[in-house]
Amino acid sequence: MSSSSVIATPLDRDSYSATTLEELEAIKAAREAEEARIIEAAAAEERAKNSKTTSYDSAPLAKMNGIFAWPLTTYTVYDWEQNGFQTSERPDHNGLDMLAPAGTPIYAAHDGTVTVSSESYGAYGVGIVISGPIDGQELNTTYGHMTYGTRAVEVGATVKAGQLIGRVGSTGRSTANHLHFEVRINGNLVDPNAWLTTNLS
Repeated sequence: MSSSSVIATPLDRDSYSATTLEELEAIKAAREAEEARIIEAAAAEERAKNSKTTSYDSAPLAKMNGIFAWPLTTYTVYDWEQNGFQTSERPDHNGLDMLAPAGTPIYAAHDGTVTVSSESYGAYGVGIVISGPIDGQELNTTYGHMTYGTRAVEVGATVKAGQLIGRVGSTGRSTANHLHFEVRINGNLVDPNAWLTTNLS
């Protein structure tokens, strides 16, 4: 083949890419920035977890009798027809509204397993349900209207009576800071006030 028959083919710049030293440095800097962001996010999460643990650890001890515990150490029920269990004024009110300041520690009333732990548990707002066999019966207690971000237990966790599980708030269908406390035995609702009085007096 003679040299006169060779045809030069122009190179298309868009068909390939060349990485310059400046581009390599930019890629490296972007990767380092992303790694630093991930490390900082993990550190922030750990700080938040430790902060929550510290505040929980500083809570006063629960009042209990060795088997059961009061869900709150102190509370008020200022209007029984409004805050009591299935009263004539509120026949569909299935729990006891225990009024206490926001942030008041809430304790598990009995040993059991956490079956619900949610930041949005319907009308309960931030809520937890604990279930466990007690004296051959299945006991379920519900704790509603907690403050966002204060749940100390997750679904599947095993808890003991008197263990801190969260803090009082006013989330969900609520107009004031309080704990909505429900008790079920073998699936049947019972008066929480009567249950507490019987088991903790």
